[in-house]
Amino acid sequence: MESNMYPIKVKPIYKDMIWGGKTLKDFMKAPDARIGEAWFFASTDSVSSVITNGKYKGKKLTDTVKKHGEELLGPAVNKKYSGRFPLLFKFIDTAHKLSVQIHPDDKIARKKGLNCGKTEMWFIIGGRKGGVIQVGFKKNYSKEKIKNAALNGDIPEMLREYRVKPGDCFLIPAGTVHAIGAGLLIFEVQQNADITYRLFDWGRLEKGKPRQLHIEEALMSFKFGLEKALKESRFKSRGGMSLRKLLGCCYFQSTEVKTSGKLSYMEKGGKPVVAAVIEGEMRLEGGNVFKRGDVIFLPYSYRNYIIKFSKGARIIFTEVK
Repeated sequence: MESNMYPIKVKPIYKDMIWGGKTLKDFMKAPDARIGEAWFFASTDSVSSVITNGKYKGKKLTDTVKKHGEELLGPAVNKKYSGRFPLLFKFIDTAHKLSVQIHPDDKIARKKGLNCGKTEMWFIIGGRKGGVIQVGFKKNYSKEKIKNAALNGDIPEMLREYRVKPGDCFLIPAGTVHAIGAGLLIFEVQQNADITYRLFDWGRLEKGKPRQLHIEEALMSFKFGLEKALKESRFKSRGGMSLRKLLGCCYFQSTEVKTSGKLSYMEKGGKPVVAAVIEGEMRLEGGNVFKRGDVIFLPYSYRNYIIKFSKGARIIFTEVK
């Protein structure tokens, strides 16, 4: 039986963060407000995105996947995640630096009654010259030393620091200590969870009070030496496109696609894939035009479709695994 699945869009969920800015207003027409994150395809323990197009328009993503998971994700992926959309996608604007933090893995998160932990990947879209991220410790410090450093404010000096530029990519497995510096625009792929344990928050105040720290929980979740960086991976040419395999894991695999001119490409489908438009445009059959800042889900049962790329397009395709 032929499926009537189609490219699915959801309404962005905008998050007002103490460290957010206004870059997303220009990048993707976000509200003119302090926005730190724009979420797509959320299906966390407390939040669900709402579908904005096609026959599922107005329905919650969580309910739709629960009912139509095999068509959307495919039998194997749907079974693996028990009928839940497993990945969350974000555009992140860091006008100010984020806290030093850790996310728990699946095992620890489930002990807390949550669906999953939080492994994530960052793709640097742009930002100020000299922008930095901090990922992992410089040495294998004891948990006692980490705790003391978090309390006395020394912990930033213990982290590995990377100067970043557009196109850099980092995989942050659950349990890895990390912090994002100020002035960066990032595309993030992560497990569909909203759980963060802060170790240190630079002494800043929100509504006159320090934000809550979670030092004991962070130390319980901490793992050493898991982070990976992909900085100078080469592009390969295929049919007029340049492709680069980005970092992935057991939950997802991302590929960056760039075009120097207009071109069309036939995709067989048969995999659940999310496409994020970083630059240019991507067109699909039926008059669907997707521009910078759009994030689109191409379901497992959406087959044999033509993708048309504009000149200078840059798209990140992420296969749900």
